[in-house]
Amino acid sequence: MKPFRVACIVGSSVLSAAAPAFAQAPLPTPSAAHPWVQGAPFPEPSEEVLGATAAGKLYVFAGLAPGWKPKALVFEYDPTSNLWARKRPMRLASHHVAFATLNNKIYAFGGFTYPESGSPGWVPTNSAWEYDPATDEWKELAPMPTKRGAAAAAWELDIMHTLLYDSADRINKSGKDAINAFATGDEQRMMLLGLKRFTKVDPFDSKSARRRIAVKVINDNRYPL
Repeated sequence: MKPFRVACIVGSSVLSAAAPAFAQAPLPTPSAAHPWVQGAPFPEPSEEVLGATAAGKLYVFAGLAPGWKPKALVFEYDPTSNLWARKRPMRLASHHVAFATLNNKIYAFGGFTYPESGSPGWVPTNSAWEYDPATDEWKELAPMPTKRGAAAAAWELDIMHTLLYDSADRINKSGKDAINAFATGDEQRMMLLGLKRFTKVDPFDSKSARRRIAVKVINDNRYPL
């Protein structure tokens, strides 16, 4: 199942944090006339929460308090009963974490932590965790090779890098054709050197980036057919 960001999080009131579940009326059934229905309000109003699904339930993680302080929230939502339940907090208080689900377990990668000293800020981490909703247990995994947060932005970066790489290549080719059409000798060599410098880009694996973009487009059903 694919992870997703939870969009509507603020409830009209904050319910007791000590209660294991937050009772509400059953979730209304959507219809063609009313495809959106309002579920039970989120128990703890918060910004920058993230979500993933497992075994037919929704899990909401992270959250930020004022001053960029991670809240390490974990809540479970059961659409069948329309109930929220508080779970054990994240082992590492962090935000902008990348979540993914595999075999009804949820995996957390990277994110930002609060600095141990100094002014508030975002400190990237290379941590990796496995959360088992069935046992409400967290297990630390081998760390990632690099520290990074907001990993969901990787897809947009792949698109921008690919466009930049392609644009530089097209400009270089068109510029060579234009220069070769009228310039010769030393003038031609100097102009070609200038063009090379103008269109120089850092080495980039565009083939792998295109594959990642294609996988993302297909998984999100963003292609028109």
